[in-house]
Amino acid sequence: TVGGIEPGLLSGMMAQAYLFKAIALANLASTFEQANLNSNTTEPVTFVPRAQVFVEAIRLLNLGVSTITTTAPSASFTTLVSGTKFDLRNTLYAYQARINLMAGNYAQALVASNLVDLNKASAFTYTTQSPNPLNTIYNVTISYRPRENFGLSAGLFDPADRRLAFYFTAPRTVINADPVASLAGFATSLTSDIPVYLPDEIKLIRAEAILRTDGSLATALGLINEVRTQTAGDLFGVNAGLPAYSGVVSKDALLLEVYRQRCAELYLSGLKWEDTRRFNRPAPPTDNSERNRIFYPYPDQERINNKNTPADPAI
Repeated sequence: TVGGIEPGLLSGMMAQAYLFKAIALANLASTFEQANLNSNTTEPVTFVPRAQVFVEAIRLLNLGVSTITTTAPSASFTTLVSGTKFDLRNTLYAYQARINLMAGNYAQALVASNLVDLNKASAFTYTTQSPNPLNTIYNVTISYRPRENFGLSAGLFDPADRRLAFYFTAPRTVINADPVASLAGFATSLTSDIPVYLPDEIKLIRAEAILRTDGSLATALGLINEVRTQTAGDLFGVNAGLPAYSGVVSKDALLLEVYRQRCAELYLSGLKWEDTRRFNRPAPPTDNSERNRIFYPYPDQERINNKNTPADPAI
């Protein structure tokens, strides 16, 4: 409602706002069985099922795409707001693909993934005043050093994977029988960039969407092998360097391979927990090897201040 804003600056600001709210809602839906869609300063907000939260996130992403399609963002938007390393249009397409996949809208995820230009990078940038969170959480705080097998169960982790050397560095140690290490990759320094999405995530979304809609096994396998066999050229330097897939070529077997590749390629991107549910991975209370909760309980502060807070999940 502020007057006098250049149209191309306004469209970029609005589309980016739609995007960031969609990301926030998708994170809530990935963490809790229910969430609220908006804040309210007068009455406690009500919660809705996470499927509805995904619907709203997708609606906002669609609004973002529509906004910049109607009025392209201006150069001043890039200069004053987004910065040169953040690609708004391709990020909107990538998140349309990502969140539709989470929501089980596989055909829509495939359509959106095909719109992403895999030759263009999009990154979050950091400074010493606004530091890289992966570095501050996992390298500065020693207690949070991560498991260096990408959190995969025995038999799924491949020690020849070059992404091991990309994401991890010394010192290495063993805690409670789990090998842990310091992070390299996108956590190298306080000012390291973090990709908004990785090009190979988009390829794996395509492969998964094709498989889940009973599409071509050969096409899905080709996309998986593009990720597996890449030795150079990734926009962010994440190259697996593995041989081509040589296992059973079936829908279930290739879906398991997609999961394996996602765990390694997208390490610490915040996507694995949702993946464990979508791929029906081992779950508590009988098996804590890949996750120790199915959904989180609601924060005490939320429950104290909001009478509408649902009951906590059992696990």
